Amino acid sequence: MNFLAGLRPAGALLALATIALATIALPASRATAQVDCNRLAAQIASLGHSASSSRAAAAANRQQSEIARLSAHANSIGCNRPHFLFFDDRPRQCDGLNARIQGMRANLAQMQRAAYGGGGTRRQLQEQYDAYCRGGRRNPDFLERLFGGRDEIVYPPASGLDETPVEPQDTTPRGGSEAICVRTCDGSFFPISYSARRANLSDLQEMCTALCPAAEVKLFTRAPRDMKTAVSIDGEAYTNLENAFKYEKTVVPQCSCRKPGQSWAEALVDA
Repeated sequence: MNFLAGLRPAGALLALATIALATIALPASRATAQVDCNRLAAQIASLGHSASSSRAAAAANRQQSEIARLSAHANSIGCNRPHFLFFDDRPRQCDGLNARIQGMRANLAQMQRAAYGGGGTRRQLQEQYDAYCRGGRRNPDFLERLFGGRDEIVYPPASGLDETPVEPQDTTPRGGSEAICVRTCDGSFFPISYSARRANLSDLQEMCTALCPAAEVKLFTRAPRDMKTAVSIDGEAYTNLENAFKYEKTVVPQCSCRKPGQSWAEALVDA
Protein backbone atom coordinates (compact mmCIF):
# COMPACT_ATOMS: atom_id res chain seq x y z
CA MET A 1 0.00 0.00 0.00
CA ASN A 2 3.07 2.32 -0.29
CA PHE A 3 1.53 4.02 -3.34
CA LEU A 4 -1.07 5.58 -1.00
CA ALA A 5 1.60 7.40 1.04
CA GLY A 6 1.79 10.35 -1.34
CA LEU A 7 -1.97 10.80 -1.56
CA ARG A 8 -4.03 13.24 0.45
CA PRO A 9 -6.43 11.67 2.99
CA ALA A 10 -9.44 12.10 0.73
CA GLY A 11 -7.52 10.67 -2.22
CA ALA A 12 -6.37 7.71 -0.16
CA LEU A 13 -9.93 6.92 0.91
CA LEU A 14 -11.12 7.12 -2.68
CA ALA A 15 -8.35 4.76 -3.78
CA LEU A 16 -9.29 2.29 -1.03
CA ALA A 17 -12.91 2.46 -2.12
CA THR A 18 -11.91 1.78 -5.73
CA ILE A 19 -9.91 -1.28 -4.66
CA ALA A 20 -12.81 -2.56 -2.58
CA LEU A 21 -15.26 -2.15 -5.43
CA ALA A 22 -12.87 -3.97 -7.78
CA THR A 23 -12.55 -7.00 -5.50
CA ILE A 24 -16.03 -7.32 -3.98
CA ALA A 25 -19.10 -8.24 -6.00
CA LEU A 26 -21.77 -5.86 -4.77
CA PRO A 27 -25.44 -6.57 -5.44
CA ALA A 28 -27.25 -3.93 -7.42
CA SER A 29 -28.98 -1.46 -5.14
CA ARG A 30 -32.72 -1.85 -5.09
CA ALA A 31 -33.03 1.90 -4.98
CA THR A 32 -31.52 2.25 -8.44
CA ALA A 33 -34.42 0.38 -9.96
CA GLN A 34 -37.69 2.11 -10.68
CA VAL A 35 -40.35 0.89 -8.26
CA ASP A 36 -43.96 0.63 -9.43
CA CYS A 37 -45.87 0.80 -6.14
CA ASN A 38 -49.27 0.11 -7.67
CA ARG A 39 -47.94 -3.02 -9.32
CA LEU A 40 -46.31 -4.16 -6.06
CA ALA A 41 -49.60 -3.71 -4.20
CA ALA A 42 -51.47 -5.68 -6.87
CA GLN A 43 -48.94 -8.52 -6.72
CA ILE A 44 -49.20 -8.72 -2.93
CA ALA A 45 -52.99 -8.78 -3.10
CA SER A 46 -52.97 -11.49 -5.75
CA LEU A 47 -50.98 -13.84 -3.51
CA GLY A 48 -53.85 -14.03 -1.04
CA HIS A 49 -53.69 -14.67 2.70
CA SER A 50 -52.79 -17.61 4.88
CA ALA A 51 -56.39 -18.81 5.21
CA SER A 52 -56.85 -19.07 1.46
CA SER A 53 -53.43 -20.73 1.17
CA SER A 54 -54.52 -23.36 3.69
CA ARG A 55 -57.68 -24.05 1.71
CA ALA A 56 -55.63 -24.31 -1.47
CA ALA A 57 -53.26 -26.77 0.24
CA ALA A 58 -56.17 -28.95 1.35
CA ALA A 59 -57.66 -28.88 -2.15
CA ALA A 60 -54.26 -29.78 -3.63
CA ASN A 61 -53.93 -32.78 -1.31
CA ARG A 62 -57.38 -34.03 -2.29
CA GLN A 63 -56.59 -33.53 -5.96
CA GLN A 64 -53.30 -35.42 -5.61
CA SER A 65 -55.04 -38.40 -4.00
CA GLU A 66 -57.69 -38.40 -6.72
CA ILE A 67 -55.02 -38.34 -9.44
CA ALA A 68 -53.20 -41.28 -7.83
CA ARG A 69 -56.38 -43.36 -7.65
CA LEU A 70 -57.46 -42.57 -11.20
CA SER A 71 -53.94 -43.20 -12.58
CA ALA A 72 -53.81 -46.57 -10.84
CA HIS A 73 -57.12 -47.53 -12.44
CA ALA A 74 -55.98 -46.36 -15.89
CA ASN A 75 -52.80 -48.41 -15.61
CA SER A 76 -54.69 -51.46 -14.37
CA ILE A 77 -56.81 -51.61 -17.54
CA GLY A 78 -53.85 -51.04 -19.86
CA CYS A 79 -54.05 -47.32 -20.66
CA ASN A 80 -50.30 -46.99 -20.17
CA ARG A 81 -49.54 -49.40 -23.03
CA PRO A 82 -48.01 -47.79 -26.15
CA HIS A 83 -50.31 -47.32 -29.13
CA PHE A 84 -49.54 -46.90 -32.78
CA LEU A 85 -50.87 -44.84 -35.66
CA PHE A 86 -52.94 -47.53 -37.39
CA PHE A 87 -53.99 -49.75 -34.51
CA ASP A 88 -54.63 -49.35 -30.82
CA ASP A 89 -55.61 -52.25 -28.60
CA ARG A 90 -56.15 -50.17 -25.49
CA PRO A 91 -59.65 -49.96 -23.94
CA ARG A 92 -61.80 -47.26 -25.53
CA GLN A 93 -62.17 -45.31 -22.28
CA CYS A 94 -58.41 -44.64 -22.10
CA ASP A 95 -58.49 -41.40 -24.12
CA GLY A 96 -61.07 -39.89 -21.79
CA LEU A 97 -59.26 -41.14 -18.69
CA ASN A 98 -55.88 -39.83 -19.82
CA ALA A 99 -57.36 -36.45 -20.76
CA ARG A 100 -58.98 -36.22 -17.35
CA ILE A 101 -55.72 -37.13 -15.56
CA GLN A 102 -53.81 -34.57 -17.62
CA GLY A 103 -56.31 -31.84 -16.77
CA MET A 104 -56.29 -32.78 -13.09
CA ARG A 105 -52.49 -32.54 -13.03
CA ALA A 106 -52.63 -29.07 -14.59
CA ASN A 107 -55.16 -28.00 -11.96
CA LEU A 108 -52.97 -29.54 -9.25
CA ALA A 109 -50.00 -27.44 -10.37
CA GLN A 110 -52.12 -24.29 -10.05
CA MET A 111 -53.33 -25.33 -6.59
CA GLN A 112 -49.78 -26.04 -5.42
CA ARG A 113 -48.57 -22.66 -6.64
CA ALA A 114 -51.42 -21.00 -4.75
CA ALA A 115 -50.76 -23.04 -1.62
CA TYR A 116 -46.98 -23.18 -1.43
CA GLY A 117 -45.51 -20.77 -3.93
CA GLY A 118 -46.52 -17.44 -2.42
CA GLY A 119 -45.15 -17.38 1.13
CA GLY A 120 -41.56 -16.23 0.62
CA THR A 121 -42.50 -14.16 -2.40
CA ARG A 122 -45.21 -12.36 -0.44
CA ARG A 123 -42.77 -11.46 2.36
CA GLN A 124 -40.22 -10.14 -0.13
CA LEU A 125 -42.80 -8.04 -1.95
CA GLN A 126 -44.19 -6.72 1.34
CA GLU A 127 -40.70 -5.71 2.51
CA GLN A 128 -40.04 -3.96 -0.79
CA TYR A 129 -43.39 -2.17 -0.62
CA ASP A 130 -42.77 -1.05 2.98
CA ALA A 131 -39.29 0.20 2.09
CA TYR A 132 -40.11 2.14 -1.06
CA CYS A 133 -43.83 2.81 -1.12
CA ARG A 134 -44.63 4.06 2.39
CA GLY A 135 -42.41 7.16 2.35
CA GLY A 136 -39.36 5.20 3.48
CA ARG A 137 -35.80 6.08 2.57
CA ARG A 138 -33.64 4.00 0.30
CA ASN A 139 -30.60 2.17 1.66
CA PRO A 140 -27.23 3.94 1.12
CA ASP A 141 -24.83 2.26 -1.29
CA PHE A 142 -21.19 1.34 -0.53
CA LEU A 143 -19.65 4.75 -1.32
CA GLU A 144 -22.34 6.63 0.62
CA ARG A 145 -21.73 4.49 3.70
CA LEU A 146 -17.97 5.09 3.29
CA PHE A 147 -18.04 8.87 2.74
CA GLY A 148 -21.34 9.87 4.28
CA GLY A 149 -22.38 10.89 0.72
CA ARG A 150 -25.38 12.44 -0.89
CA ASP A 151 -28.76 13.48 0.39
CA GLU A 152 -30.96 10.45 0.66
CA ILE A 153 -33.94 10.20 -1.65
CA VAL A 154 -37.37 10.00 -0.08
CA TYR A 155 -39.74 7.86 -2.11
CA PRO A 156 -43.32 9.14 -2.07
CA PRO A 157 -46.12 6.86 -0.91
CA ALA A 158 -47.90 4.90 -3.58
CA SER A 159 -50.42 6.97 -5.45
CA GLY A 160 -54.03 5.94 -5.56
CA LEU A 161 -55.68 4.26 -8.46
CA ASP A 162 -55.91 6.14 -11.71
CA GLU A 163 -58.97 8.34 -11.42
CA THR A 164 -59.52 8.41 -15.17
CA PRO A 165 -62.89 6.77 -15.88
CA VAL A 166 -62.55 3.39 -17.52
CA GLU A 167 -65.07 2.22 -20.06
CA PRO A 168 -66.87 -0.90 -18.75
CA GLN A 169 -65.83 -4.08 -20.53
CA ASP A 170 -68.11 -6.88 -21.57
CA THR A 171 -67.26 -9.74 -19.20
CA THR A 172 -70.10 -12.04 -20.24
CA PRO A 173 -68.83 -15.66 -20.30
CA ARG A 174 -68.80 -16.95 -23.87
CA GLY A 175 -67.29 -20.43 -23.60
CA GLY A 176 -64.46 -21.55 -25.84
CA SER A 177 -62.76 -24.48 -27.53
CA GLU A 178 -61.98 -26.51 -24.40
CA ALA A 179 -64.71 -28.90 -23.21
CA ILE A 180 -64.88 -29.72 -19.50
CA CYS A 181 -67.13 -31.83 -17.30
CA VAL A 182 -68.43 -29.98 -14.23
CA ARG A 183 -69.65 -31.86 -11.16
CA THR A 184 -72.53 -29.70 -9.97
CA CYS A 185 -72.51 -30.79 -6.31
CA ASP A 186 -69.16 -29.09 -5.61
CA GLY A 187 -68.19 -27.25 -8.82
CA SER A 188 -65.14 -29.42 -9.52
CA PHE A 189 -64.31 -30.16 -13.15
CA PHE A 190 -62.01 -32.01 -15.52
CA PRO A 191 -61.29 -31.49 -19.24
CA ILE A 192 -62.23 -34.07 -21.86
CA SER A 193 -61.49 -32.27 -25.13
CA TYR A 194 -59.29 -29.35 -26.17
CA SER A 195 -60.99 -28.86 -29.54
CA ALA A 196 -64.71 -29.12 -28.86
CA ARG A 197 -67.06 -28.56 -31.80
CA ARG A 198 -70.78 -27.95 -31.72
CA ALA A 199 -71.36 -31.15 -33.68
CA ASN A 200 -69.91 -33.44 -31.00
CA LEU A 201 -71.18 -31.77 -27.83
CA SER A 202 -73.83 -34.44 -27.21
CA ASP A 203 -71.18 -37.17 -27.40
CA LEU A 204 -69.00 -35.24 -24.96
CA GLN A 205 -71.91 -34.90 -22.52
CA GLU A 206 -72.34 -38.67 -22.62
CA MET A 207 -68.62 -39.07 -21.93
CA CYS A 208 -68.89 -36.76 -18.91
CA THR A 209 -71.68 -38.89 -17.49
CA ALA A 210 -69.75 -42.11 -18.14
CA LEU A 211 -66.60 -40.81 -16.41
CA CYS A 212 -68.48 -39.57 -13.34
CA PRO A 213 -71.55 -41.80 -13.06
CA ALA A 214 -72.39 -41.28 -9.38
CA ALA A 215 -72.97 -37.51 -9.57
CA GLU A 216 -74.70 -34.98 -11.78
CA VAL A 217 -72.19 -33.79 -14.37
CA LYS A 218 -72.73 -31.10 -17.00
CA LEU A 219 -70.72 -30.27 -20.09
CA PHE A 220 -69.24 -26.76 -20.29
CA THR A 221 -66.89 -25.08 -22.74
CA ARG A 222 -64.33 -22.44 -21.84
CA ALA A 223 -61.31 -20.55 -23.10
CA PRO A 224 -58.19 -22.57 -22.20
CA ARG A 225 -57.77 -22.73 -18.40
CA ASP A 226 -60.14 -19.84 -17.70
CA MET A 227 -63.19 -20.89 -15.69
CA LYS A 228 -64.60 -17.37 -15.74
CA THR A 229 -65.40 -17.91 -19.42
CA ALA A 230 -67.05 -21.32 -18.93
CA VAL A 231 -70.60 -21.76 -20.23
CA SER A 232 -72.76 -24.89 -20.29
CA ILE A 233 -74.27 -26.20 -23.50
CA ASP A 234 -77.56 -24.75 -22.19
CA GLY A 235 -76.01 -21.28 -21.93
CA GLU A 236 -75.56 -21.16 -18.14
CA ALA A 237 -72.36 -19.49 -16.90
CA TYR A 238 -70.22 -21.56 -14.54
CA THR A 239 -69.83 -18.57 -12.22
CA ASN A 240 -73.62 -18.50 -11.78
CA LEU A 241 -73.74 -22.05 -10.44
CA GLU A 242 -74.74 -22.37 -6.81
CA ASN A 243 -71.62 -24.45 -6.08
CA ALA A 244 -69.11 -22.72 -8.34
CA PHE A 245 -65.57 -23.20 -6.94
CA LYS A 246 -67.01 -24.79 -3.80
CA TYR A 247 -64.52 -27.67 -4.04
CA GLU A 248 -61.70 -25.18 -3.33
CA LYS A 249 -63.21 -24.27 0.05
CA THR A 250 -64.69 -27.44 1.50
CA VAL A 251 -65.31 -31.14 0.99
CA VAL A 252 -68.94 -31.86 0.14
CA PRO A 253 -70.07 -35.16 1.73
CA GLN A 254 -71.40 -37.76 -0.71
CA CYS A 255 -70.24 -35.65 -3.67
CA SER A 256 -68.19 -38.16 -5.63
CA CYS A 257 -67.98 -39.74 -9.06
CA ARG A 258 -68.08 -43.15 -7.37
CA LYS A 259 -70.61 -44.70 -5.05
CA PRO A 260 -69.45 -45.41 -1.47
CA GLY A 261 -67.14 -48.43 -1.41
CA GLN A 262 -66.99 -48.62 -5.19
CA SER A 263 -63.66 -48.95 -7.01
CA TRP A 264 -62.80 -46.96 -10.13
CA ALA A 265 -62.93 -50.15 -12.17
CA GLU A 266 -66.51 -50.72 -11.03
CA ALA A 267 -67.53 -47.08 -11.45
CA LEU A 268 -66.18 -46.82 -15.00
CA VAL A 269 -67.35 -50.18 -16.28
CA ASP A 270 -69.68 -48.45 -18.76
CA ALA A 271 -67.22 -45.72 -19.75
